[in-house]
Amino acid sequence: MKILHLYSQKSEHLSAFIDDLSQKLFASDVVVEQMCLKKANGLKAIWDLSRKIKKEKIDCVHSHDRSSLIIGTLAARLAASLAISTVHQVYPKKVSSFIWNLNKNVVFATRYIKTRMLRRNRMAAHRISVIYRGIEIETNGVFDKNQERAQWGVNPESFIIGSAGPLEFNEDQTTLLKAFRKLRKKNLDSQLVFATKGSLKDHLKTKAKEFDVLDRVVFLDGKSDLNQFLQSIDLLVVSAIDGPRPEMLLQSMRAGTAVIATNIFGHDEYVEHNKTGYLVPCGYPEKIDTSIMRLNAIKTLPAQMGEAARERGQETFNLGHMSESYLKLYTQ
Repeated sequence: MKILHLYSQKSEHLSAFIDDLSQKLFASDVVVEQMCLKKANGLKAIWDLSRKIKKEKIDCVHSHDRSSLIIGTLAARLAASLAISTVHQVYPKKVSSFIWNLNKNVVFATRYIKTRMLRRNRMAAHRISVIYRGIEIETNGVFDKNQERAQWGVNPESFIIGSAGPLEFNEDQTTLLKAFRKLRKKNLDSQLVFATKGSLKDHLKTKAKEFDVLDRVVFLDGKSDLNQFLQSIDLLVVSAIDGPRPEMLLQSMRAGTAVIATNIFGHDEYVEHNKTGYLVPCGYPEKIDTSIMRLNAIKTLPAQMGEAARERGQETFNLGHMSESYLKLYTQ
């Protein structure tokens, strides 16, 4: 069987998704190709793609964004091939039900995306499914987190709180800083580490200075490997306010790291409250503060929650399960 993965823009997350899926399907004699449409649009793009599908005997066109959905679906129809679409994020514009229903199956990456998309897109219920992004969770080898912490310039014995999202308004790290100020007023031996860069770095530095915690805050500017970063902290805080961050939460499961995340719709699919972490309301630093104090009070709790998160990843977000689900869609 031959599959063509189609997209108009290829992100790091989409690249990892296609690569992981392709590797798993290789053993099932599934041949995978990829194609970026770039600025292709209109009837000519549809016609050219349909000719490619026929010439290369492609059995299924698998689209991954709105533009490739429309062009890929119509081209597959012309070439008498199957069309499948995975919706990785909420599309800002509606898509005709005619296009949706030409697809053998429409896969939503999360229940959150499915709910949002079905508010203004109509499609046959029997064509819809949810298949979570899968990850390979392996037992971590020998890793010296104290050495990593030393490279950051933090005290290895402190309780390390991490933030891995870009320093942008929608990540709401200001609320996290306010919570951290409360922790420091309670004399909790803790440090806050921001892993990445962003346009709000100077603003956050100013706030940290205003809150008198700048000496306990570290900005790594993306210099640390994400997995090593997550393994080296005691707790990850995901304070996003505009939509879920599934990739970040999946990576925290892989690393076996406890999480505090905002309870926006979608995070509850990844964080099991009171078991793998805590869900807190957006914009309430006192809720983050209380959750961190609870984690710090019981010294074994962060590791317990991290291990529970890893187990949840193995059970629910398993790469093998994901590939098997897609293989069934391709071959049924």
